[in-house]
Amino acid sequence: FDLFEFPGCQVSHYVGLEYFEQSYADIYDGQSSDCLIGGSAGNSSQGKRDVTAFFFESVLPITETVEVNLTARDDPDSDFGDNIAPAVSARWHVADNIVNRGSDSE
Repeated sequence: FDLFEFPGCQVSHYVGLEYFEQSYADIYDGQSSDCLIGGSAGNSSQGKRDVTAFFFESVLPITETVEVNLTARDDPDSDFGDNIAPAVSARWHVADNIVNRGSDSE
């Protein structure tokens, strides 16, 4: 969606949501868990996680040949804590066949 415009250029914004579920199960038989079979790798375990992430991006056309993108993504995680990852990138269209790009992110 477009909130405002720079002189002659629209500033675009994108927002989104991602949701997914992860599950893990490693089930050993009783004799392997009791170490009655040689080479057993351990005991049974399992886990489940629901992940909901949010992201935002703004595209800022500074001039007809220069564009700056500002982005951020938030991945809340019950095991590892909140992870917010901001990023900035720029694109400069130098000539017909030359584009210079750069970016920085965490």
